[in-house]
Amino acid sequence: MPFWKGGALIETRIPSTQLLIELRAKDNGGDNLFHELVLELRGPKAQRGDLFALLLLLRKRTEVLLSDFPGLLLQGKLLCPGCLWNPTHFNDPMRWSLDDVQARPIKCRKCEEALSLEGVQAKQVAEPERISLQLPKIESSSLSTIDRKYVGGLLRYGTPIEARQGLHKSLGVSLKRLQELLAEGEDAILGEFAQNMSTDRDPLGWSDGDWLHYVLSQPAEEKALPTGYSAAKLDKGHKGMTLDDFVKHPTAVAADLDRATVLALRLYTTSAWKSISRPLREARKHPYPALVAHLVNGITKLRNVAAKRDDQRPTECYRGLKIDPSDEFFSRGCTDLSFMSAMKADKKTAERVVSTEGANASVLIRMQLMPEQLGADLSFLSCFPGECELLYGPGSYIEPKPERGGARMPGTVKTVDAQIHVKEHSIVTKGAQGLPEESFVAPPPPPPAKGAGKAASKAEAKEAAAADGS
Repeated sequence: MPFWKGGALIETRIPSTQLLIELRAKDNGGDNLFHELVLELRGPKAQRGDLFALLLLLRKRTEVLLSDFPGLLLQGKLLCPGCLWNPTHFNDPMRWSLDDVQARPIKCRKCEEALSLEGVQAKQVAEPERISLQLPKIESSSLSTIDRKYVGGLLRYGTPIEARQGLHKSLGVSLKRLQELLAEGEDAILGEFAQNMSTDRDPLGWSDGDWLHYVLSQPAEEKALPTGYSAAKLDKGHKGMTLDDFVKHPTAVAADLDRATVLALRLYTTSAWKSISRPLREARKHPYPALVAHLVNGITKLRNVAAKRDDQRPTECYRGLKIDPSDEFFSRGCTDLSFMSAMKADKKTAERVVSTEGANASVLIRMQLMPEQLGADLSFLSCFPGECELLYGPGSYIEPKPERGGARMPGTVKTVDAQIHVKEHSIVTKGAQGLPEESFVAPPPPPPAKGAGKAASKAEAKEAAAADGS
């Protein structure tokens, strides 16, 4: 099953038949960009009935998946297979609604192709075997090799469908419940910790509960840190500041951050980030949904303010990846389903951070980012401000630039220039009606494969924001 950024080419169980699934951008000349999710089948004409039955089955499955995503208008169309083979009409084939094709014989007025598919039903083809999309469980003994904040592990090639679903789906709760948790504010976060708090301890000997107590109830204190931290001192420059002081900080005020959101952001800068990020990467029900929702809201607000700053010069940022720098990585890119931290640092410092014991990054991505592309700068409230952390919400896509230079030397990290495409999470409100709108900005898909397309079904998806890729 070959892949590329725009989709996949799949062998079907119908003999001599291939299926192309691809997301294509379509510019209608207006302000908004349209997209077509294209299902193309190429197979023997004598099996046209089975091909159409398979398309109906695929359409059913596709509509179930797309119904989970906000802002999509679905309209299934069948393209004339005769036009697709005709050089005169290839770029503008006849289209019919699937209901019309199932109801009566059709004859194309452009190429004279006749279709008699009425009565064909999806059940003519066998149901596919059930598969599980859940990632394998990770043994705790292996977590130390991937749980480094500035090194991404468990990455997914391309942009998987999980990266496009609503936040509540990723957290394993209903949208209504997520809104209720947000309305409860700080109390919801404290309740989650009381019920689901991890007892793992970091090099300082602190658990998630210890960090919650420190961030919530104690004034910040400067003290030296043991080996295992990228910063030399805890809360350097923040001595004596309480949680309310951070809420009153000019950066927090400008972004309209409430106390619960500042609590969530400050907690993420501690070792509690592991308990927050791990469930998202492992695609399991999250123990701290209220905390994550406040985090996403805080990141969105901080990024919106920073994008309007006067200084519009690009910023150089780095992040380590535990991924093989293979042809597949360079052709498809990768997505982090969890929160993603990048460093504002020089290359030498970044290489040291991602190459220390337990990090073991194989790739160091270097990004030149404009203000609107930067993650939320957490330095003003971080327990480790020296890290210069820039935080992105779940679902960010990394597009590596074409490779230049030789292969990576054994024991070294390979530096790769890359671009980041941010999944834009709209602010989840405490009483919103319907699903929060979210969009994902990714690169455009490549041209369709030559000759792929004997019969096709298209679902047109109109989105309010540009969203290329698959």
